[in-house]
Amino acid sequence: MSENNMSRRNIHRGRPKKRKKGCLIFFIIIIVLLIGAGAVGAYFYNNVVNTVDVIQQSRPEEQVNLRDEDEPDPEVSRIQNKEPFSMLILGVEPSTNDNLEEGQSNIMVVATVNPEEESVVMTNIPSNTLTEIAGQESEGMIREAYETGGLSTTVNTVQDLLEIPIDYTLTVNLNGLADIIDAIGEVPVTATETFDQKGYSFVAGETYNMDGEMALAYIGDIDEAIESANRQDKARQVVSAIVPQISQIDSLASIPKLLGSLNGNVLTNLSFKDIQTIALDYRQIITNVETVQLEGNSETIDDVTYEVLDSNTLTNIQEQLKALLEQ
Repeated sequence: MSENNMSRRNIHRGRPKKRKKGCLIFFIIIIVLLIGAGAVGAYFYNNVVNTVDVIQQSRPEEQVNLRDEDEPDPEVSRIQNKEPFSMLILGVEPSTNDNLEEGQSNIMVVATVNPEEESVVMTNIPSNTLTEIAGQESEGMIREAYETGGLSTTVNTVQDLLEIPIDYTLTVNLNGLADIIDAIGEVPVTATETFDQKGYSFVAGETYNMDGEMALAYIGDIDEAIESANRQDKARQVVSAIVPQISQIDSLASIPKLLGSLNGNVLTNLSFKDIQTIALDYRQIITNVETVQLEGNSETIDDVTYEVLDSNTLTNIQEQLKALLEQ
């Protein structure tokens, strides 16, 4: 971090966030969608396979390989070999025409999994975290990495920040959550605060059966960086409400619509075999995870509010993740 930036900091310091445990199931939604659909019988097997083909995204060519071995072989993946692996989960708001490869990543979670230890850690990275953007000679909010250089720049920036390799990626269109919700009906969400937004009124403690439009209104727009953490919490709350609704689907007519809602709203380099392996062999592991939040202070620099990470906390989390990945 430059001395000039340090001298410009004034500020508004918030309390460090406490580590918390829970089941952050942002990436499990995709597993449940696909395997849940396939579980209804062989009739939908081809639908599931075709859906995986549509949402496939290659590993970025510009991604820096931090592992000692050669570039990963998709035919013999770490997931299928039951080796420790990591996955970067991004919630992206496309900038134009719902092109999922362009926009800002306003939700960023790194999942690290050690099958032998049956351990999963989900690390939440505030979207306004101040960090060096990979390939740039400047610092900025980490969410800007996606806008600057897409997936490869984002992956490399996260790898630099956490000092661990990223093996897999999963990108979800936050605007597309409405399509997924409407495909399954409605989801129950309990408001955490009282506010009005986009024609809807929410009261803290009240539970609402939300359709897609109402859910997006609840999550809200990101107009100020300081609002990002609050908005991330709401988005994770909605995503968590989606999963049990999907698992309860009993109408065969809903399955094609549900699978269709993934098209244009999800991209991943998980193969069909990877998804099958996670669903069949990792089911118990991925339902019991530890969630940690990168801790820091809110600081205003040149009238922009950033999350400035505490170096000691960052180092501790880096070491924890490295141990989990046996690095």
